[in-house]
Amino acid sequence: MERVLDTAALLHWPPGLLAGGICAPSQRLELERLSPARLMLIETADIVWRSVPPSSLEQAKVCASASGDLARLSDVDVDVLALALELEAVLVTDDYRLQNTYR
Repeated sequence: MERVLDTAALLHWPPGLLAGGICAPSQRLELERLSPARLMLIETADIVWRSVPPSSLEQAKVCASASGDLARLSDVDVDVLALALELEAVLVTDDYRLQNTYR
């Protein structure tokens, strides 16, 4: 089954465990801001960078609104949620708001 990885996984997991994970381009920008050195290391991992379709973003916002979590999710979080919803993938996250919304 496909796995969508949140930014915490990108920051803390060993690169070998990230292989095959799916991430949004906005996460790459967030990594560049938070840890440029980590981004360079991550670039060697076999991560699938996938654009988020507008229809999936809208679906993610509807789900997050329904759970009451939208106001506390960042734009990057919404991108991650949208990918997971679109792909019906496993969402790898330690963020309780994302977990609550993705149920």
